[in-house]
Amino acid sequence: VGKKQAKIGISNTNKLVKHYTGATGVKTGFTQQAKYCLSASALRNNTHLIAVTLCAETSPIRFKDATSLLNYGFANYETVKICGANEKIATVKFEKGEKENVDLVAKDDLCVLIKKGGNKDFKKKVTIKQDLKLPIEKNTELGVVKVYRGKELVGETKIINTEDINKASYLQMLKRVVENIL
Repeated sequence: VGKKQAKIGISNTNKLVKHYTGATGVKTGFTQQAKYCLSASALRNNTHLIAVTLCAETSPIRFKDATSLLNYGFANYETVKICGANEKIATVKFEKGEKENVDLVAKDDLCVLIKKGGNKDFKKKVTIKQDLKLPIEKNTELGVVKVYRGKELVGETKIINTEDINKASYLQMLKRVVENIL
């Protein structure tokens, strides 16, 4: 009772945060040698860009240059989503597993930045680790999906399992043997 609370105001010197659509940050700076500098980032339509300006003579120039760089990036480039986190990439058969067929998923979103109107002909190459030993804990890296445009590697993400993979019981194995005979 009777305690006074002080209000504290925070000022951001990065004017882009307030005035540029999609701005997400980052940092302004000034030294006599480097002059006015700015790292700026912005996110629009799943495309996240970073612009850096160095040695600007004035503060307004650094913001103008960063704005020009970001505008150029958003006008000329786009992000193509190849696959999303937890999207099924492959099914692996574990003959001695409690569950024989296990779906593997992308650990993270896999996106590629391309020039607008550019070639979107991507090829996925899935590689699963060999000689996997059971049991395998949930979220274990079991492989990788790599994305190529032509021969150029343009992105990759790990492939994981979404559930524990345990050994089948003797009864389950016997049942499978009998089913295969019949």
